[in-house]
Amino acid sequence: MEAKANNIWEEEQEKSNAAANQSQFQRLLSIGQVAEILTVSVRTVWRLVAAQALQKPVLVGASRRWLPSDVQNYIEKIRKQRDGKIRRQP
Repeated sequence: MEAKANNIWEEEQEKSNAAANQSQFQRLLSIGQVAEILTVSVRTVWRLVAAQALQKPVLVGASRRWLPSDVQNYIEKIRKQRDGKIRRQP
């Protein structure tokens, strides 16, 4: 399951990097994609947003989307917490 999430993340990053080379825009992620990248449920993504651990999504019309950099920042933050480099915030 983790390998699948890593592959999805890498594919999204490659798409995002390719797009960034052509323009300054990032490909936005749906809640399903964010949940799959983090290997959690959609409900857990919303819990992370409510707890302010994960950035709120941007609104595109009636759709909510996340910036890949916001998801990547969250992953880096939890890695640092795991490695004991930063203290958890209350």
